Amino acid sequence: MPVEETTNGMSRRETDLDEPSGILAATRAERERALAQLQESLDALSDRLADLRDWRGWIRRRPLPFLVVSFGFGFLLGLRGPRRE
Repeated sequence: MPVEETTNGMSRRETDLDEPSGILAATRAERERALAQLQESLDALSDRLADLRDWRGWIRRRPLPFLVVSFGFGFLLGLRGPRRE
């Protein structure tokens, strides 16, 4: 996009920011960019939280540690034995 030179050596784009409409346009563009970036961050966070809450997925990805912990917990419960009075 060619930039037109003005009489004082500033580009047309720089002088547009001196006008209220130019400032508003720049502010709107910045706001839209920030909103798009925020939406991307929220989508990524939502995906990450969904992965953390999926306990079946954790077991599917790491079955051996869960099997060992389950066996150990059952073994400790079995050591307690039946209660006799």
